[in-house]
Amino acid sequence: CIVTSGVPIRVDITGNITGTITTATNVTTVNGLAANVITAAAIAASAIDADSLAADAVNEIATAIGKVVRPFKRILYVRTDGNDANSGLSPDAAFLTIGAATAVAVSGEMILIGAGTFALGTANVAPAAGVIVWGAGMDTTIITSTRLQTSGAIIKPANDCVVGNLTVKGIAVAASQNIFGASTADTAAFTGVWLLNARLVGDLDGIFLNLANCEMKVADSIIESKADAIAIALTGCKLDAYRCKILSICPSAVVGTIATNAVSIAGATTIARLHHCYIEGRQDGAIDAGSSTRGVYAFGANRIECWDCQVNTAATAGTIFDLDNSGSTLIVGQTVYERAKTNGTITDRG
Repeated sequence: CIVTSGVPIRVDITGNITGTITTATNVTTVNGLAANVITAAAIAASAIDADSLAADAVNEIATAIGKVVRPFKRILYVRTDGNDANSGLSPDAAFLTIGAATAVAVSGEMILIGAGTFALGTANVAPAAGVIVWGAGMDTTIITSTRLQTSGAIIKPANDCVVGNLTVKGIAVAASQNIFGASTADTAAFTGVWLLNARLVGDLDGIFLNLANCEMKVADSIIESKADAIAIALTGCKLDAYRCKILSICPSAVVGTIATNAVSIAGATTIARLHHCYIEGRQDGAIDAGSSTRGVYAFGANRIECWDCQVNTAATAGTIFDLDNSGSTLIVGQTVYERAKTNGTITDRG
């Protein structure tokens, strides 16, 4: 079980999470839910399959859930019928925009976003360190943005943030956007970040770590992009993904020299570990001149591990694993892939 403030939150092997954390003071009830109390059922916390995940992975996800299922200093509410002149301290006094909440939220506080679509325009969501940003459910809370990668990530977390239970869509057409992560324009790297039960959708770059030494983990999420669903470009970054669908699906209508990589890793000392993930790179039409279709692409002195994954490419000329052999290390175990569609040295541990 997870224990927070001495109160157990129990996780059984079917993934059910039970238990409620309460606080002794300043509790006000809103629609049956105390305003400073979050229950495991209320947040639809990510399921944990103890039979199929290694113990260390279970503990990692349990730790992330423990950050969400706990008392908070404050919960700041955001709703489509809110008003930024409100206090944000109850559903009836909710903010209208996510930006109003992130402007005042500090470490140990939660931003609870209601159902509906929240259009950012060219703005982003940049919570302070230690803030939880939580929606009403994947495909229930939807955030859209036209922000381009040259301006920074749409969701740019700081250290120890948890973001989840929502969908983020980059809606700029045929443009490079960073849906979640850190671009060079963001200037500050982050560590200790979690993305849980989320869907990221965009033309290019679902998760993009383009600052050195970023570290994050993602679980129970769908990352879909026309190119580079997950891209790590600089040195010293670390990413762990658990039970995710990682899809790079490029329709024939998109022209140009687009590399359709589901996972693309560069930079020395970068490490990406993929656990129980489905990974696919696919071009639905003829591959454009100069482009490539890959499940996992690595170049540079970095390391990729695939454990209990399935990796596919739908293109005839596509490559499942493509390593440039300039120092990349790929280790796979209990992973389904087409061996004939690989390039580079692979350590297969069966």
